Order: sequence, then C-alpha cells, then structure tokens
Amino acid sequence: MEPLSTLIATSVLGEVFKTIGKKATEAGISSARVKGNNILRGFKKSKIIESYLEKAVHKVFIFRTITKGNVDVYLDEIYHPIKIKLNDGNKRNKNKAITVGDKCYIDRKGCTAIVGLAGQGKTTIMRKLFLEELVRQERIPFFLTLRQFSYTEKVACEDILLEHMNASGIDCELNDVIEILGTGKVVFYWDGFDEVRSSERENALRMINSIFDKYSCSSLVTTRPDTEITRQAGVSLYKVEVLSRQDVILMIEKIVSDQVTSSSIVELLNKRKFLFETIKTPILIDILIVTSLSLDDEPNSIRDYYDHLFTALMYRHDLSKNYKREKKSSLGNKELEELFGFFSFFSFMDSKSDFTLESMHGLFSKACDAKQIDASEESVCCDIVDGTNLITQDGYNNYVYIHRSIQEYFSAKCVSLFNDEQKNKFFKTYVTSDINGGNANFLSLVRFVDPMGFYKHFMLPFLCLHGILVGDDLAPLTKGNVSEVIDEWMVGATIDDSPNRIGSIQSFTMLKSGKSEFYNYIIQLNDVCELLGLKNNDSGDGKVARYLHMHCRNIIVDFFANGGENKVNLVDYEENSIHKNMAWAALADYKHLIPNYDEKIVDVYYNYYLSTLAEIRDLIDNEYTKKIKSKMVVSTILREMGF
Repeated sequence: MEPLSTLIATSVLGEVFKTIGKKATEAGISSARVKGNNILRGFKKSKIIESYLEKAVHKVFIFRTITKGNVDVYLDEIYHPIKIKLNDGNKRNKNKAITVGDKCYIDRKGCTAIVGLAGQGKTTIMRKLFLEELVRQERIPFFLTLRQFSYTEKVACEDILLEHMNASGIDCELNDVIEILGTGKVVFYWDGFDEVRSSERENALRMINSIFDKYSCSSLVTTRPDTEITRQAGVSLYKVEVLSRQDVILMIEKIVSDQVTSSSIVELLNKRKFLFETIKTPILIDILIVTSLSLDDEPNSIRDYYDHLFTALMYRHDLSKNYKREKKSSLGNKELEELFGFFSFFSFMDSKSDFTLESMHGLFSKACDAKQIDASEESVCCDIVDGTNLITQDGYNNYVYIHRSIQEYFSAKCVSLFNDEQKNKFFKTYVTSDINGGNANFLSLVRFVDPMGFYKHFMLPFLCLHGILVGDDLAPLTKGNVSEVIDEWMVGATIDDSPNRIGSIQSFTMLKSGKSEFYNYIIQLNDVCELLGLKNNDSGDGKVARYLHMHCRNIIVDFFANGGENKVNLVDYEENSIHKNMAWAALADYKHLIPNYDEKIVDVYYNYYLSTLAEIRDLIDNEYTKKIKSKMVVSTILREMGF
C-alpha cells in the first residue's frame, strides 16, 4: 500500500487544476482564455497529470534520511509535528505556537519565512505544509528549491515557473504562466533561501517580492536566521521551535521501528543528561540513532556522536548483511573519511551542495591529490556514496548532500586537521568577513570540532579587529558610548491610507550606516553573540523594542503624524528601498518624549551589554584560556622531569 502523501497527491492534483479554471473566471479572466490556457488544458489529461506528479510532486514527499540509508522514505513514515511560532513583536503571541500537522495552513498575504537553525527540519515542515495545501484544493501550490536557479542577472518569477512547468512535462508558454498567476490563486513554496549564493540573494529577494506585488500571490520561504529575507520589512517570520523532551522520544520511536532498539536509545538519553539538553533538532536525533549503538565508551558530548557518524554508516550495511564489504578503493574508513572531509571542504568553499557524477569525480580527484593517496576518484566516490549515503542521488545524474549541515561538519573537521600556519591563513578571510554571510553554522561547527583552533585563529583575532578585545581582556564601552549607538537606532511605522496618519509600528532595526564610532563595535558584538549561542528573546534590543512598541506607541505615532519622519536617512541606508512604504526616525529625534528613557532604554541595554561581555569572557576562559594554561603547566612538569 502506498503512503498517504502519495495517494493524496495522486488523487487531488487533477482536482486542484480543474478548480483553478473556476477560480480564474472569478478573477476576471474570460472563459475563452481559460479554455485556451495550455496549463489548465494539459491538466485535464491523465498522462500529463501523472508525468507532473512523478517529476514535481511525488519527489517532494519521497526522500532519503541518514537513518534509512539508501532506502526511500515517505513523509508520513517519519514526520512528527513540529511547532513554529510567529515572531511579530506582539506580546500576546508570546506563548502561542502553531503545530504543523494535519490541516495546518499558513494563509498570510505576501511572503512568509520559516526561520530555523541547521537541522531543525525546515524543509520537512515545508513538505507537510505543501501536502496540506494540496489536500485543501483552494490554491495551486508549487514547491521549488531556490538553489536550483541562477540569480546572477535579474530573474522573473514567471520565467522560473515556466522553467519548472516545462521541465516537469507541461508544454506551455510564458503567457500561460502569467494567466495562472493572474488568478491570484497560486502559492509558492521556496526552499532554502540561505543556500542561494550571498552575491545573488538580493536578486532572489526581489524576485520573491515581485510575486505578490504583481499577482497578489503569496510565498512561503525557508531560511536560516539572519539572512536578507529575515530583515525584509513586511515578511512574516515564523521561528521553528526547539524540540521538547517528549518530541525527541516520540521521534525516536517513530523512526526506529524495533521497540527494543528504540527503548535502549531512550534509556541512553535518560542516563546521559547532556543529550537531552543538546539534542533539540531532528538532524541530531538521526545522528544519535545511527551512532548510539556503535560507540565503545559512554559518550561525554554530542561531538562523540558526530565523530563516529562516518564509520557507523560505513559499517551499518555490513552488520545488517553479516559480511565485510570489499571496497573498490581498498582504502580504510579513516582514509575515506579524510577524503570525504576534503571533498566537503572543496565543495563548501565553492558554494556547491549538489553535483553531477562527473563533478563529484573531479572533487574526489582533488581530495586524493591533497592527501597524496593513490586511488582512483571513481572508486573513492563509489565507496563513500554507496557506503554512507551522506550524498544521495536526486534525479538523473544529480547528487545532493542528505543535509547541508553534513557538508559543513565535515568541512569543519577537515579544517581542524590543518596545521597552525594553514589555519591562520584560512581564517584570515573569515575574520574580516560578515559572520552571518552564510558561514555562521560552519564557524559554530569549527568551534565544536576544534575549539582551540577556533579561538586562536578566528574568534580572538575577530574580537581584536573590532576593538572588543584589547590585549588579553575585553574592553567595555562606557554607558555614554552605548547611548550614542542607541541614539541612531531607527523605528519605522507603516503609513496609513488616510492623509498624514501613521499606523502601527511595523519594524525596529539599527541603521547599517551608523555614524557613531562605536556602532560597528555593537554590530559585531551582536554577531559574536549569535555565533556563540548567547543571543535570545531577552536580548537588550528586544526588551527596548518591546518597551517602545507596547508603552510608547501613541507617542511615536503622534511624532510621525506631525511630520517627524526622516526619510533622507532611510534612503541613504537602504539602496533597494525595501522599506519604501514606511516612515522612519532615529531614537535621538524624539527620545525627549519617551518617559523614563534612561532607565527603560539606556540602562536596560547597557546592563544587557555588560552581562554579554561577561558571558563571552567566561566562554573564552573555559574553552580556550584554561586549556592553554594547562598545556603550559604540562610543559613545565615535563621539563622538570628532564623531557
């Protein structure tokens, strides 16, 4: 019997496109044009529906996971409802979260972003929402992976949808696509905004924005935190919630069908407290399941599981078949893992996470050269891909990482093997670049794999460069310095349709072009907090924003209504005018109107700032300084012993 997701998609897709004919007429498109539309006409034919199902719909619900190896799994077999929470600054929504399960829909107009960390299940959530949209039969949903398109030049949503339809067996033209979009009954599911090259994201963002501007069609987008789309005014942000203890147990029991095995893994979780404290994402659950039974010693950190992942996967097939597989390359698992690390590193640096067989062979050849290993790239590729399934086939001659964080982890592990000189040269680029420019998870994994190298070659030089670390200690700003930065924070409000009136506060952000000499210091400190996992909902700027939004709304509205907005600054700082429909003003312009400004704004943020410095100091001390001192003590002892 086929899984529910496949049966539903097969049974309802034809009805979805039949219904759209009626929707098109209701939208004002003539019946003659509806009848002549090649897309609508094509979806009346069963062969075309079946072709589209196979090429564009079924593959959304069929995929590979680390735990299942080279066996296809269906969404229904492994899906456990995950919670997401709307982040709109409204205190009333503080404790409300949506469970993405059956009959869950997101109907917000415009663009909605589902924001989550690496491995939190963003794509799986989108698959579930896509399925429920199909079942509902009110809009035509299209599921598209953003990294599969180029945005080096201006690209139109119409062109992307046309390419998608033609590639999926629908013989249609641009006008057919435009007519379908013109109904306003289309919804796009865009997966992986963070996987678009940083240099192309602005164009990709414009393309996504144009869908609603032109056709009033909505979009859902998945992304990691702090990408351009999460800072876009008007985009609704849903944050993926961390898994609860009960979620983790239920997911293990669903993934592991053997009750004895699943019970032993849950027992291990109960025995090792740190596991429940750190395993908060689906990808970590998968790694736990694969490696938990292959560890010789009791694990002491999540790193122990990552470190055993490659070998555990290589042995899994052998154990199930009770024989030792003969490797085509004749290499051991340790050598193959190091080659996979270089393969991951080279592809990560080239921003590539999907490959043809030929391009994989080229990268493995480069890896063999780097390690000076005499083995054919074809045999190495075959041993690793077939043995681990960390890279899996996705369509004809197209291979992808089973999860992007796998590429980042093995890249980080590869870098950890560099000598000090090589690490120093490598990290110089990262020290002077934007932490959040698509590299945050990679850098956090470097800290995880090689904390000494992370602090010595990246974090400490980064803090020194931005004046946060001077000599051997962190250099705190004065309250006056911090107040200067706060003065430049901008509050934006949406302009109401009525003349010279302003609606509710819509956005709260800091100017990128801050003129204070301490502005860059604060910006970089915020990025460091994010990277080290110190930033949370109780951050200083979050508290300030809530105070302004909840207690000073009328003051700000009146200020704007009386011509207080300052649009010149906004134009200077926002070249793409993504906030063009908003009025803005710096806090300094009206801070004299804010009650208890020093106490509620300056003191709150300054105290948060000082506590943040203390947390960073403690991390550096525990994860780096103490280890350096320990090495020095050991060296002294050995020297005294005559060694």
